[in-house]
Amino acid sequence: MTKRRRIVLWSAAALAVLGVTVWLICPSGPPDPVYNGHRLSFYLSVLPPSQDWLNTDLLDSNAVPYLVHTLKQHDGSVRRAYIRCYPRLPAWLQNRLGYPTPAVRRKFTACGFLGGMGPTARPAIPDLIQLVGSSEETLARVSAIQALSRIASRNDGDVMACLATASKDADISVRTAAVIALQQLDPRIGPNDATMP
Repeated sequence: MTKRRRIVLWSAAALAVLGVTVWLICPSGPPDPVYNGHRLSFYLSVLPPSQDWLNTDLLDSNAVPYLVHTLKQHDGSVRRAYIRCYPRLPAWLQNRLGYPTPAVRRKFTACGFLGGMGPTARPAIPDLIQLVGSSEETLARVSAIQALSRIASRNDGDVMACLATASKDADISVRTAAVIALQQLDPRIGPNDATMP
């Protein structure tokens, strides 16, 4: 390894450590509650997120503000660069820094937790509606639709209107999820009129 390459690697590692330290010292957003001995942020970063490491029956209303905060997060240019550089870092540094879970994965998991909480997560409905209508990746939008189908009721006009709009989306996965959610919320809606709230 050339001297210049070593300097670049050490500089990148030092910047990464400094960034993580600042992030840990100066947290932003609502409190990160603890469940089963781990902070909620730990469960949002576990890969793969489909693992049942946290029973959503254990979550309470204290988790909702943090999960809503997660729905609003985006990977900035620095974080995207860190995600790209992470596989090239030395193993010892990777082990200390931890895998940089992309925002879309954390949103996917947060939506799953919110949906699992059912009506307890009703304060998250406006943010889930916003996520469905955003330009986010399909994974985040579909998981927000699925969460809405488990949290809301057919009497929630904003939710029904959001799902009706999503049922006409250009993305087939979003359309399918929206139609299924509409039928779950109101069994009177048939497959042919699922776009009607």
